[in-house]
Amino acid sequence: MRVNLRLFLGFVSLIIALAGCAPVAMEPAPTPANFIPLETTQPEEAPHSPLPTPTQEPLASMPNSAESAPESSPDAPAVAAQSIAADALDVTPADVTVVEVEQIDWNDSSLGCPQPDYLYAQVITPGYKVTVEVAGETHFVHMDMSGHGVLCTDPQ
Repeated sequence: MRVNLRLFLGFVSLIIALAGCAPVAMEPAPTPANFIPLETTQPEEAPHSPLPTPTQEPLASMPNSAESAPESSPDAPAVAAQSIAADALDVTPADVTVVEVEQIDWNDSSLGCPQPDYLYAQVITPGYKVTVEVAGETHFVHMDMSGHGVLCTDPQ
C-alpha cells in the first residue's frame, strides 16, 4: 500500500489545526481562605440629560505637548525650577539664580535622575534641564513639561 506524502501531510496539518480550535474545559480558580465577598448593589440610575457643549478647542488645533510650555508664561520653567531648588536646598526662591533653561527629551520618566530601588516608565518625557546657582554652587533641576521636577544631584 502506497500513501501519497502530500496527502498525508495535508491530513496531519488539518488535524492539528482543528485540534487547536477545540474548546478547553477550565476549572474555576479556588477561593482563598481569607476571601470576603463585596456587596453587590446596583447603582442608582442618574437622570438622563443632554451632553454638555465642549468648551475646549478641537484637538487638531491644540499645540503639540513637546512644543508647549508648562504654563502660559515663557518664564514658567525658570520659576518652577527656582521653587523646586529652593524647597530641596531649604532656601528661599529669591536665593536661587537661574543660569540656563534647556528644553530636552528625557529617555524615561526619571527625568535623567533615576533613584535606586525605583521603577520608571520607559517613555520619552519632554521637559527641561534648568541650571541654577545657589550660594555660588551650581545645581541642576530636571523637570517635565508640567513643571514637576527634581533637584538632580547625580544627573545621567
